[in-house]
Amino acid sequence: MDLSEPLGATQARAAVISDPSVLFGGISAEGEPGDIMMINDRVRFVIQGVRDGNYILREGGGVIDADIVRPDGQVGRDAVEEWSVLVGFGRTVVPDRVQVISDGRLGGPAIVRVTGKEGPLKIVEGALETPGLLPNLGMTFVTDYVLMPGSWLLEVSTTIAGRPLDPRLPGGDALLAAPEVTLPFVPGAGLNGTTSDFPWIGVVSNHDDMALLVGAPEGGALTTTGGDILTDLVSLITAYAGPVDLDDGTHTWRRTFGVGPDLATLSDAVLADHGVQTEVVSGTITAADGPVQGARAVVLVDDAPYTIAVTDADGAFSAQVPAGSEHRVLAEGRGNGLFIDLPAGAGASSPYAADPVEQRILDSLRGGAMAVPSAAGRGVATVADPLTLQVPATLQLTVDDGLPFTARLSFVDPDPAAPEGVARPRPNGLAAAGWSRDDALSLVVEPGTYDLLVHRGLRYELFTERITLQAGDDLTREIALPEAFDHAGWLLADPHMHSAPSPDGELPMEDRLVGAAAVGLQVHFGTDHDHLTDYRPLLEPLGIASVLTSVVSDEVSPPLRGHFNIYPVDPADAPNGGAWLWWIDIPENTEAIVDALRARHGPDFVLQSNHPNHNGVANHGRWSAGQIARPSHWTDRLEAVEVLNAGEHDDFFPFWHDVVLRGRTLTPVGVSDSHSHFGGIPGVSATFILADTDDPTELTDARVSQVIKEGLTLPTLGAFLDVGLPPGTTHTGSATLSVTARSASWAQVDRLILLQDGVEVERIEGTSATFTLKPEADALYVVVAEGDQPMAPLTSRTPWAMAGPYRVDVEGDGWSPPLAPLQIGED
Repeated sequence: MDLSEPLGATQARAAVISDPSVLFGGISAEGEPGDIMMINDRVRFVIQGVRDGNYILREGGGVIDADIVRPDGQVGRDAVEEWSVLVGFGRTVVPDRVQVISDGRLGGPAIVRVTGKEGPLKIVEGALETPGLLPNLGMTFVTDYVLMPGSWLLEVSTTIAGRPLDPRLPGGDALLAAPEVTLPFVPGAGLNGTTSDFPWIGVVSNHDDMALLVGAPEGGALTTTGGDILTDLVSLITAYAGPVDLDDGTHTWRRTFGVGPDLATLSDAVLADHGVQTEVVSGTITAADGPVQGARAVVLVDDAPYTIAVTDADGAFSAQVPAGSEHRVLAEGRGNGLFIDLPAGAGASSPYAADPVEQRILDSLRGGAMAVPSAAGRGVATVADPLTLQVPATLQLTVDDGLPFTARLSFVDPDPAAPEGVARPRPNGLAAAGWSRDDALSLVVEPGTYDLLVHRGLRYELFTERITLQAGDDLTREIALPEAFDHAGWLLADPHMHSAPSPDGELPMEDRLVGAAAVGLQVHFGTDHDHLTDYRPLLEPLGIASVLTSVVSDEVSPPLRGHFNIYPVDPADAPNGGAWLWWIDIPENTEAIVDALRARHGPDFVLQSNHPNHNGVANHGRWSAGQIARPSHWTDRLEAVEVLNAGEHDDFFPFWHDVVLRGRTLTPVGVSDSHSHFGGIPGVSATFILADTDDPTELTDARVSQVIKEGLTLPTLGAFLDVGLPPGTTHTGSATLSVTARSASWAQVDRLILLQDGVEVERIEGTSATFTLKPEADALYVVVAEGDQPMAPLTSRTPWAMAGPYRVDVEGDGWSPPLAPLQIGED
C-alpha cells in the first residue's frame, strides 16, 4: 500500500511500513520499516512492531509516533516517546503479534490488533535492582487500535484475560510525551496542573504546532492514582481508567488517543465521542495591530482552565464546552519566551528517526520549512478585555565579531500575574532569552522595562543595559563582547550535558548545541541518560561546526549505583544507540557495570564518576575519608571524577582530593550537568582541556581520551589558570609552579591557595603567584583560585578554579602517596 497517497475524508488506512520515506519527523520520531502506520486525512500514528525499541519501553505494540497530516513543506512534529498499556505501576504488554486486521481499502475503519502476554516494566525492576519484583500474574492482552475516517481520535480497546486479581490493579495507559517541547494539561487544573479525576488528559506543544490527548471511556473518568512510583521515576503521564476486574475471566476497557493541531480540536472530539451535549464558544483575538494568528484562547469552565484553542489567520477560534456550563475565554499570546536562532519552520532532530526523515530535518535546519504561526510577546489578556492582546516589541541584537552569543531580558517591574494554569511559565523567571548561532538574534517581548544581559560565557566580557521597549518598537543594539584572556592550546569543554534523548532533558538537541556555542563552549559532550547519541551531524546544518565540536558519550544511570559518564564511544544501530541498558541486564555489583561497559565499548573510553557525593559512587559506596564501607557499590577503575558540578564544588572536591592523596589516579573535571536551557551555568561551570590546538575541529576522539586519562584538565568556575606546568604531572626533587588566574572583569579572582598533602601551605592575595614545590618527603600539590564577589549578573556563584594534582617524587625512586591507601570494607 502506498502510505504517502493523500486520503479523503471517507478514507482510513493501515499497513506495514516498507518505505521509510512515508514516516514523519519530530523530536521523538523512531518509526521504521516493519512497524505499522495508521492514517486518515487528519492524523497518522505508528504502532511499533514486534522488535526492540528505544527509550525505556523496548517492547512493541504501542504507539511510538503520532502527528497530524501536514501540508507539503512542513516537517513532522511527533512528540510521543512511549504510549502503551499499563496495569498497576509496572506491568505492560509483551506482544507476540502486531497485525493489520483491516487495512481500510474496502471502506470503514483501519484496524490493527496487538496480542501478547504480561511482562514487567523492566525500568521499575531495574531501578530497584529487584528482578521478580513484579511477578507474572498470568494475564494475556488483546488491544485493538481503530482509526475511523475523518476522525482525530484513535479508538483503543484492550481485553485482559486471566485469573481474578487480589487486590485489583488499575488498568490504563502510560504516555511519555517529549517534555522538551510539551506541557501536560488537565481540564479543571490547566497547564502542569493535577486533579483526581478527569474526562481526558492532554499535552500541548510549547510552540502551538500539535497536541496529544488520552480520552476516558464514555461515562467514565481517568485518574493518575496508582502510578506515583512510576511517575517519580520517569516523566510519564499515567491515565488509569479503573480497576481490572477479572472475576469473570476477562476485562475490557475502551479509551481514545488523539493528536490534533490544538487541544480544543481533541477535547471537542472527546465530547462528541462521549455523547455530551455541547455549546460552541468562539470569537476573535485581536490587538491594536489587527487580528492575532497563533494566539491561545484558553477556555475556562466553572472558572478553571478546560481546553486551549489556537487562532487562525483571522484571529478566530472555536471550541465546545458542555451545554449549560459557566464558561469564559482568556487570550494568551506571550509565547514560551525562548528564541533559538533557527530558520523559520525548522524541525527537531531525533536520534532514532529513519534516514529520509532525518534528512528532511537537516534540510530544514539549513534552509527552513513551512512554519506554524505562534504568537509571542503579546502577554495575557485582562479579565476586563479578555480577547485583546498587546502589540509586541522586538529587540534586534548584533555583535561585532560574528560569533554566537546569548541574551536575556529580565523584569525590572514585577511580572504581570496570570491566572494559574492559563499561561505558559516564564523561562527561568525571565521575560525572554535567546541563543544565536551567528552574529544576530531577535527577541520578541511584551512592552516594558527590562535589564538586558548579553554574554558568551567565561571567556568573554559581557554587556548589560536597562532598556525600555514600547509597543511596536523595533529596537537595534550593536554589542561588543571582547575576549577576556588568551588560553592558547586549551579548549573549553563541558563533559556533562543533556538534551532531548534524556528522559529528564528539557530542550531539543539543536537548542543544546546552539546554546553551547553561544556560551563559548568549544567541546560539547552529549551525555544523555542511557542513550548513545551522535550530535555531530547537526553541527554543519546549524552553521556552528567551526566553533564547536561534539563527543559521543553516555551517562550510565542506575539509580542505586550512581551515575557514570563514558566517552568517547561509538554509537551503534541498536536500541538507544547501543547504550548498555542496566534495567535489562541488572548488575550484581558496580564492578559488573564496568565489566559490561568495557565488554561492549572496549578499553579506550574514559570512565567518569558524576556528582560523586550526590547520587554518585561516593555516597552509594559509603565513602568517608580514607574508606569505602560498601564495596559492592564501588569500583577502583574510575579515571575521572567531577570536582565541580553546576557551580558546586564544596561537596565534590574533598572526595577527589582524599582519593588522590591515597594513591589513586583520578582526573578532575568541571561540568554544568545542564538539563535545560539555563541549569548548571553552561559556559561558566566547565573544564579547560589541553588540546594542543585552538581549533575545535582538530580535536580527535583519541586526543580527548588521552587528555582526560593523563589529567590535562583545569576545572573552572569562571577563571582560567595559566599554569607553567601541565596538571597531572610528576616531578623529581622539586619544581617551580607559576600560576596566573585569568578571567573576565565580572569574575574577579582574589587569591591563589597552594595545598600540600591536603593542607594549605601558602596563600597569595591577587591573581599571580610562583610557588616552589620542595617537600621533605613525597607530596601532592593542588592550586585553588578563589573569588569573593558573585559573578553577577550571570550567577550568584563566586569564582573558583583548580589546577593539579602535581606530584613531587623527592628521591626519584617512585612517588609514594602521603596518606594510607583507601580502605575497602565489607558489605
